[in-house]
Amino acid sequence: MRHSALLFISLLAIALSSCSSPRTTTQFYHTHKVKKGVMNFKIPGIVTWMGSGIARKAVKEPSAKAALKLAQKARRMRIMVAEDVSIISNSEIYSFISNIKKNGYEDLIQVRDGSTLVTIMARDKNERLRNLLILVNEEDNFVYFDLKSRMKYEDLSDMINYFINMDKEEEDSDDIDTDEQPPVQEKKKAKIPRA
Repeated sequence: MRHSALLFISLLAIALSSCSSPRTTTQFYHTHKVKKGVMNFKIPGIVTWMGSGIARKAVKEPSAKAALKLAQKARRMRIMVAEDVSIISNSEIYSFISNIKKNGYEDLIQVRDGSTLVTIMARDKNERLRNLLILVNEEDNFVYFDLKSRMKYEDLSDMINYFINMDKEEEDSDDIDTDEQPPVQEKKKAKIPRA
């Protein structure tokens, strides 16, 4: 009798935990990636690190090199796209967001444009960006992007400052207006009379 009660309680606990809303990004990804109509893929950190390192050596543009340098600090990436919103309901998404906020995630940016909602959340530890989560919830699709990284906030700040300074340099070079300079006058050649 005692074993059957223990078995019943164990089964009940498993059933209740599987019905509850996912509390982590991993649970959310694994819960919904198997649904029909959901495309997903995962890129391991070693692939990101090696790929960005190889690309960084091959690329000559400084802005691409700066972005690839930061990409080398990314670990694993998970991407999931549902082309039919009814697959993952709004209530599931809001419940998931509420749960991960309890686990240390904070809102960075939230933008609403009509029926589109973009939410960018992050979790940090020891002044490092450990997790970055981007959710795009539109009328007809849902996009989930989860990045695990070891980026420092100063790395992000350096890259942002690099791009800001690069934009300023481009604006300064565009400000030089050639119309304001006096036109160059051609010198007339003197005609030499032929004898």
